[in-house]
Amino acid sequence: MRKLLIGLAIVLTNCVGPVDIDRAVQQLRQQPAAAPTTATADATAEAVKQVIEAADRAQQTAFATGDPSVMRVTATPDYYDELTQINSDLARGGVTGFTLVGIEWGDVTVSGTTAAATAYETWRTTYNDGSQDQRT
Repeated sequence: MRKLLIGLAIVLTNCVGPVDIDRAVQQLRQQPAAAPTTATADATAEAVKQVIEAADRAQQTAFATGDPSVMRVTATPDYYDELTQINSDLARGGVTGFTLVGIEWGDVTVSGTTAAATAYETWRTTYNDGSQDQRT
């Protein structure tokens, strides 16, 4: 579990600022003895959510500034290429901006070094004619 926390801390440090891994581990150890698995699972799920939220902010910033490099921190090389293409397609399609309105979380699971999360994201999109829509 410590290795997983260290790995997530490294990712989060690049996304959202410094993470005190020793403090995080200490807080996990201070949880009631009856539920250490739940406390650890909750902390890990929260870390996964934070990475996804950071990736969403990075894509929004990349589109707004025209600088896709900000997405490299939160994306694998293949996913970075996909996001860059998506942003280009959106711009060619008349999108001038988009904003994350909210996220409703479904299941978040971690198995070894792999995490999976279900996120229902609501985005507001602005078009070059001034119109907007909001979709989940």
